[in-house]
Amino acid sequence: MTILVVGASGATGRLLVEQLLAKGKTVKIIVRCVDLLPDKIKKMIN
Repeated sequence: MTILVVGASGATGRLLVEQLLAKGKTVKIIVRCVDLLPDKIKKMIN
C-alpha cells in the first residue's frame, strides 16, 4: 500500500514522512517546493 502525505514539507508532514519511511512504508508526497524538504527526507525518497 502507498501512503499519500499532502503538505510533507510542513512541520507535521515532515515528521510523518520520516516515521513512515523509517518503518519501510511506501510514501508519495505532495509539496509546493521540493527545496523546502529537509535533506534527510530528500535522501530517503531518492
